Amino acid sequence: YMKKLFLILLMAFAAIMPTQAQMVNPVEWEFSIQDVNETEFDVVATATLDPEYHIYSTKMPALGPLPTIFEFEKSDDFEVVGESRDVTEGELFYDDIFEVEYVQFKGKAIYAQRLKRLTDSAFKVIGTVSGQACKDGMCVPVSGDFDLVVPGANGETLAEAAIPPTDNNDATTETEEKQAVL
Repeated sequence: YMKKLFLILLMAFAAIMPTQAQMVNPVEWEFSIQDVNETEFDVVATATLDPEYHIYSTKMPALGPLPTIFEFEKSDDFEVVGESRDVTEGELFYDDIFEVEYVQFKGKAIYAQRLKRLTDSAFKVIGTVSGQACKDGMCVPVSGDFDLVVPGANGETLAEAAIPPTDNNDATTETEEKQAVL
């Protein structure tokens, strides 16, 4: 009986552990598109951190914590221009263990990646921003997925682009007239 009880408790403990590990999510992400000019725009990622955590810059030394990076699904509608960058100014930190200096952010961090439009039509930009957030020597991987719509050059949205243009509005008028008669 004790062996069975021990086994049941061990299985229950094992089932709980992964759930608790997944519950640590110290960063909330928000994403947006910001026009730069007629052909270029930025994907902007804003990370809001739990107060005791910090997150890292997009530019990090080879040794040390992981940088924050953008990854995009391949598309014929845009191309990546240059490297991702920190928009907010972080604090410079010297790491005694790695003996390197790097930038970290507390509270809020804003990052951006420039993209170049390769079509005049509306399209989607799909990807992920990932990195790590740390507190008191404990680090956890963090990431946020984005699925953003970039309007067409003429302001057309993706939904409008998907609807074929019609030459006549008779169907709509006829339906409205039938409803008015009823």
